[in-house]
Amino acid sequence: MKSIKDIISNFSYKEFIGDENTMIRDLIPLNIANNRNDVLFWCNDLNLQKLSAISNGCIICSEKIYEIGFNPGCQYIIVEHPKLFYLRIMKMWKVENEKYGIHPTAIIHPEAIFSEEVYIGPYCIIGKCKIANQVHIQAHTVIHDNVTIGNRVRIHDHANIGSAGFGFVRNENGKLEKMPDLGSVLIGDDVELFPYVNIDLGTLSVTKVGRGTKIDRYVHIAHNCQIGEDCVITAQVVFCGGSSIGNSSWVGIGSIIKEKVVLGQNVIIGLGAVVTKNIPDNATWIGSPARPLTEFKLISDYLKKQLITQSK
Repeated sequence: MKSIKDIISNFSYKEFIGDENTMIRDLIPLNIANNRNDVLFWCNDLNLQKLSAISNGCIICSEKIYEIGFNPGCQYIIVEHPKLFYLRIMKMWKVENEKYGIHPTAIIHPEAIFSEEVYIGPYCIIGKCKIANQVHIQAHTVIHDNVTIGNRVRIHDHANIGSAGFGFVRNENGKLEKMPDLGSVLIGDDVELFPYVNIDLGTLSVTKVGRGTKIDRYVHIAHNCQIGEDCVITAQVVFCGGSSIGNSSWVGIGSIIKEKVVLGQNVIIGLGAVVTKNIPDNATWIGSPARPLTEFKLISDYLKKQLITQSK
């Protein structure tokens, strides 16, 4: 429980209307049935009709919404981006209630290095690695040797970080020999890895995930890949060995990036794309095989015209 004054003192806002000493017990969704004054929620244009029916609570909203939906029984935090402001309060609320520690079922290498501000969940296996501050590692996750994890990283259940790469060489007798993995993995600050993410060790160098990047479920990042900062990698994406992507890029669900392909910064890859060529900065590619969006549209329009012509 915190006072509104304590909450808003951590952030920039335009104006507060109400009693800043009011204590807030809960963060809740916008609710017309709410009759409590000790709750906090946010409102945008889509919920404007609901707002007029609410007579209690503290509301985060824009100046425009406040002027339209003002109710004297409520308190208001006027901000430019209500959803973003509420998100940051939620993060602060969650962090203050988080606990650190090591679950008794976790197996930790005696030479693993980590601070006291780390949470390691049930049945995790932690190898000879380095883990920075305020890191959360959820149940059944495996962190192998030669992995470095930055500050405030969150790793969800069943992730596998630093496993062996899928590298083989066929010998003179036609048999496959495994390529040793002598490299490492580096996970930057503020990265979040969701359940079942797999990141392989570098063969001789480092497999890297840049600061602030978010990686969704069942993503596979092979040996020597380089993932930039502030990227969004959605579910079931595969980065084949040695491929890379620049900062602030977005990769759609189920996409595949061919080995050693280089994607630039601010790139958008459409759902299910199969990327076989390098992509420049600020480009949007879709399809299988992937091609620039403008080219894809031209081909699609041409094929539609051909089908219409043939059907006549």
